[in-house]
Amino acid sequence: MLYCAKAFTSGDINRFKQHLAGNKEVEQCRKCPLDVHHQIILNLQVNVEKKRRVREMKANYNQYSAK
Repeated sequence: MLYCAKAFTSGDINRFKQHLAGNKEVEQCRKCPLDVHHQIILNLQVNVEKKRRVREMKANYNQYSAK
């Protein structure tokens, strides 16, 4: 669903999600309902956690112990 006509010159869907969530890096969408705002925040937090786990797995990976 489209809540505003905001267009970004750079970035991707993540920047638009930050806009809907009201992240400090981009201007907050004033037309986004609170329930959508909350869901987008949760989605962004899950994405950050997934990236953190992948970084930890890569850091702990030892190619010589893998069979």
